[in-house]
Amino acid sequence: MHVHGGPGYPGIRGTQDPHDMTLPFYSASPRVALKRFFKGYAQFRGRASKSEYWWPHLLVGSIASFLGAVTGICTAVAPEQLDGTALIVVMVPFGVTIMFSLAVALPSLALGWRRLQDANVHGAFTFITFFTSVWPVVIGLLPTNYEGQRYDHPPAFQPYPLPPSDEVVAPGYAYPAPPVRSAPRLCGTDDPDDMSLPFYSVSSQVALKRFFLGYARFAGRASKSEFWWVQLFAVLTGLVLTAAMTVVWNISPGGRSVAWTVSCAVTALVALVWLLPWPALAWRRLHDTDKAGWAMAAVVALALGVPLLVVGWRQYQAGAVPGALALAALAAGVCSLVVGSLPTETDEQAVDDLGET
Repeated sequence: MHVHGGPGYPGIRGTQDPHDMTLPFYSASPRVALKRFFKGYAQFRGRASKSEYWWPHLLVGSIASFLGAVTGICTAVAPEQLDGTALIVVMVPFGVTIMFSLAVALPSLALGWRRLQDANVHGAFTFITFFTSVWPVVIGLLPTNYEGQRYDHPPAFQPYPLPPSDEVVAPGYAYPAPPVRSAPRLCGTDDPDDMSLPFYSVSSQVALKRFFLGYARFAGRASKSEFWWVQLFAVLTGLVLTAAMTVVWNISPGGRSVAWTVSCAVTALVALVWLLPWPALAWRRLHDTDKAGWAMAAVVALALGVPLLVVGWRQYQAGAVPGALALAALAAGVCSLVVGSLPTETDEQAVDDLGET
């Protein structure tokens, strides 16, 4: 435990352990800040210091600017009629830019959320970022507030009240130690093959392994890290398949070729492989948030039912199918964001013993 503060006011709790995400790391180095940025990939609880916030934003902004410049140059020098080579020259930097943006979108949102809470502002205000580009700068400039410690998770202590502003604190006055309370304990596992309990702070390899181990398993729970690593892998897979199909379509005469048939077959096969395990994973993730698993049926109906109705109604109109599929992808992405961002609760652990689905 590290106390960040000075004489004359109570210290603000922090940590000096790069792996401890329950407390903010004040005066973090660039290396530590980036490590904690990805370690808290989908962590919306707790707080983050200014240094934790600014170092990742500096790196992410620099990389995004570089990728944008490369994409712009490639687009500018490409001919108006894109053939096979020119299409690849344009699509590769564009695809890399999209993948990078998707990879840093969620951790950037989570980091801004925790930074606001360090300033004693509810993290939900970070969504203002979607409406103005100035707000991220405001988030980084907000000062650390003592009262923000109420957002710490697990709550190691209850903040005691500050003295009135007109009260003069005598030099050397020792504030009483804050009362300590134990945080609720969450049961998890460190065994990648144990599907009876969730695996918290899981790596990408273990998350994918457990994803396919629980191929048709709707009982039990799944952690945030299990859910988000799989979502990232799914997005990257979809981008690769989409880019491949786009290239094949442009180099094939009207899309009638063996390569186009093979690419469609591979895409359909991947979709079928993911058809069952993804709802199962989302079902278990909802259990981890103390939500009934049957709510997943409503999510699927809203995400896919409406777009499919649009396809059936306008299937003979040009552009109806791509538009409906884009709507389906957007709706599914929003559903994934909601399911993956819900906080873990303690009451849901009864599902581990009862095996309810």
